[in-house]
Amino acid sequence: MYPNGEIALTRFTHEELGAPDAYTLLYDRKLKIIGLRPANTIAASRAFPARRKGRHGSRRIRAWRLLRQYNIDLTSTVTFPRCEIDHTGTLILDLNDTEPPRTGRKRKRWSDGQTQPGCI
Repeated sequence: MYPNGEIALTRFTHEELGAPDAYTLLYDRKLKIIGLRPANTIAASRAFPARRKGRHGSRRIRAWRLLRQYNIDLTSTVTFPRCEIDHTGTLILDLNDTEPPRTGRKRKRWSDGQTQPGCI
């Protein structure tokens, strides 16, 4: 999730949720949990559209209204390493369990498990 309120979903996650056109966003103030429930754009007037981003099928949901409405303050981009889909088909994002995004390149490893000299 980005500080501007954009929620990024991978193609895999979007397809696991049924590849909907939009999502209804839910928020629990007490537990600080965001829920993304698949919705049909036509049926749900308050649904947030899932816009296509990039060539590989990822989706972006612009949730700025949710951040403003509930005074959620994100100073930097965060990832949700342990998100889950509950029994109702809602994606659960716990704001108490976030990590900064991974940056940089992966280190190349030799077959003996050591890092190759000069590679970052």
